[in-house]
Amino acid sequence: MASFYTSILKKIQKRDGDVFTERIQLSKTEKMVFAAYVYVRYRFLAL
Repeated sequence: MASFYTSILKKIQKRDGDVFTERIQLSKTEKMVFAAYVYVRYRFLAL
């Protein structure tokens, strides 16, 4: 979950904190990549 929030916060920083003109969200691809990363990391690497 932290990687999701970190990614969203980076997008907010790129927009200089402007969260009112356009909704900030992750694409489906970004969500899938983060979910796969977290699954592999905790399932197989046990970090």
